[in-house]
Amino acid sequence: MTVFFIKLLALIFMTIDHFAAFFEDILLSEFSVAGRHISLYMFLRLIGRISYPLFAFSVGIGLKHTKDLKSHTERLLMFAIISQLPLLLLEILSRNNIIKLAGGYAYFVNIMFTFLVASVFAYIHEKLIKDRAIGDKIIGIVCISIIWLTFYMFDDFASNNSLPIFYFIKSSDYAPFGILLPFFIYLAKTKFQYALTTIVFLIMIYEADFSTFYGILLIAFVLFGLLLIFYCENVFSGKMKILYYVSALLYCVVFWGLFSNYKSDISLFVVFASIALPAILLYNGEKGGSLKYLFYVYYPLHLFAFAILANVFVY
Repeated sequence: MTVFFIKLLALIFMTIDHFAAFFEDILLSEFSVAGRHISLYMFLRLIGRISYPLFAFSVGIGLKHTKDLKSHTERLLMFAIISQLPLLLLEILSRNNIIKLAGGYAYFVNIMFTFLVASVFAYIHEKLIKDRAIGDKIIGIVCISIIWLTFYMFDDFASNNSLPIFYFIKSSDYAPFGILLPFFIYLAKTKFQYALTTIVFLIMIYEADFSTFYGILLIAFVLFGLLLIFYCENVFSGKMKILYYVSALLYCVVFWGLFSNYKSDISLFVVFASIALPAILLYNGEKGGSLKYLFYVYYPLHLFAFAILANVFVY
């Protein structure tokens, strides 16, 4: 499966997710799934969870194979700003009571800012960390991650009243852990590492609580453990390799238990998002099609179109 095909799958699931978000009021009928009552709206939002790990994977692979990370980062910044313009227009129309936005889509910050920060981290890694010894690499990457999470915690520094770029970065989709997912995909080298990285960060996106000092220490431990797994895979062979894989999977199970806040609906988000794993494991290393700017154009336009259509046919 090529990167292009994975992006198309992500595009489809994202469209389903955003359709549900904008047309929530007509999707509230309930039905039973495995003995549990769920609305059509929530079911479509759960299906939509599949999109982000696919997008994050394709972005991480793009960071890995781009010839110039600096130019790549600059291009993402340009598209992040351009993609925000239709959304800012929606916000202006909403504030002036010209249209109504369902699902809290006012103040919506587009996902390009998420991918932009991941690209910045990859650029820092390339310039400062890439060629260092393994121990220095692990410490450096953990430090980047913790500095980012610490920045994210300071609401006053990254609030509406501060510089706009800080607000956009803090408010970007799936922050803060969703930003680290494509960065760690960029660092990963094998399909097993891709899958493990995806599982780890999906759990952190939907389960992690870093509002306490204990939470920050736990996250640092998790990131250190993940990187240790990255750099130890080639050390083992034969039966020890099997032990390595089993230990890595148990590592995921254990820290899911540590992070879990025991809210079944949140855990369901992790389960549905994990449906993306087969596509990631089927990645064949090929780029595929060349519709380079399809997502950049489609992303803001479909959000704008859904908002207008919802106001024409629903509100």
